[in-house]
Amino acid sequence: MVVAHGPDFPKPRTPLATIDDLRRMIAAHPGMRGMKTARLALPEIRVGADSPQETRMRLVLARTKLGEPVLNHVISNSWGQPAMWPDAAYPQYRLALQYDGAHHSSPDQAARDRKRKETTDRLGWTELRIFKDDLDGDKPFVLEKVRATLQGQLRRQASGT
Repeated sequence: MVVAHGPDFPKPRTPLATIDDLRRMIAAHPGMRGMKTARLALPEIRVGADSPQETRMRLVLARTKLGEPVLNHVISNSWGQPAMWPDAAYPQYRLALQYDGAHHSSPDQAARDRKRKETTDRLGWTELRIFKDDLDGDKPFVLEKVRATLQGQLRRQASGT
């Protein structure tokens, strides 16, 4: 996993290896076990996903008509200051996707998640929480969650509410 973030991210991280490092490693060891799979996976790598599950979420969504979501899209407050960095987003729909793994059940993390949701709402975005089982199966439920959320937004816009 290549994890790195831009300067606006609250906790910038430097990757252990860059995508170019991975390319060089694959080229230098073409016959090594796993290199064929690594070479095939290379075009699918995106900087910004913080976990394998966030990557799964991105890959599932990227194969839809919506296309690939933006990872760690910076959402600014009314003063233009960075306020949020959802795991994935469709900025054109003001839809923020947050993958919630097991650690989100701790009281401290749950409190941070509630504050994040309040900030999302205040900034005029919709937050959708995605869980592991939302990504499972041939037709992952995340697809229905996103579809239903966007349809709800369109209905509200059409009715003026």
